[in-house]
Amino acid sequence: MITLTDKDFNGNHEFINESYFNADNDRYEFNDDLTVDVKCSIFKKSIFVSGNQYVSGDQSVSGDQYVIGNQYVSGDQSVIGDQSVSGDQSVIGDQSVSGYQFVSGDQSVSGGQSVSGYQFVRGDQSVIGGQSVRGGQSVSGGQFVSGDQSVRGDQSVIGDQSVIGDQSVSGNQSVRGDQSVSGGQSVSGGQSVSGDQSVRRYQSVRGDQSVIGDQSVSGFKLLKSKGIISVNFIGSRKSATKFLFTRESGIMVKCGCYFDTIDNFKTRVSEVHKDNQHAHEYFNAIEYAVKMYDYYKSIEPEYV
Repeated sequence: MITLTDKDFNGNHEFINESYFNADNDRYEFNDDLTVDVKCSIFKKSIFVSGNQYVSGDQSVSGDQYVIGNQYVSGDQSVIGDQSVSGDQSVIGDQSVSGYQFVSGDQSVSGGQSVSGYQFVRGDQSVIGGQSVRGGQSVSGGQFVSGDQSVRGDQSVIGDQSVIGDQSVSGNQSVRGDQSVSGGQSVSGGQSVSGDQSVRRYQSVRGDQSVIGDQSVSGFKLLKSKGIISVNFIGSRKSATKFLFTRESGIMVKCGCYFDTIDNFKTRVSEVHKDNQHAHEYFNAIEYAVKMYDYYKSIEPEYV
């Protein structure tokens, strides 16, 4: 076991024990379990730990970080490079990684998490704050995020997914278990959910959508044969109007901030647009939505 204490750092919390520096690899190397027993530790070069790593305070690494075993950080963690942990990872505070992140075991972050590159977690992932991943994301276990989640690439979750906030995925999304989003959901690509899906607020999916289990959006359970259709670039907003095909409440309409039944939407369009071009666009979309709802309801297993 290697233990670093205050004597290994200067007054600015920077690591100064050059006996661990490997010039050939241009990094600090710790060929055993490592305990960093200081309130704040700053490493201005990459670090390599061949065993487990225990950090009792905040940690900042200006290069890459490689940990062969498990990693435990009881404060905030900042890595200005790539990060690889071959075991489990637990961070009690906020975590920021400027490069890619690879964790072979489970990952638990008690604060917010920001990863600027691709993120791969082979086990379960739990993030108590918000999560922002600027590359793609792959989680081989279940995923729990108690804040908002933003993923700028593709997202793949092998287990169940729970997000207690808004969710934004700028690529394709694949969830092999159940999915629960307590806020709104926006997916720029296709979406595939192998279990049940529950989205409490709005849902926007620009590509193809496949939900194998029950689907619920804004508190309404949707038809399995087709849950939502979208008619784009119409009306005064020159934007999308979405029609939710619910099992028990008929067709619900989402148009901008407006959300109500299709009958109330008809009344609203007549009141606002009278007989102008926007009214004709909306009413043609309504006619199309009603026909498609009748068709999908007719082939719905529950109603056949």
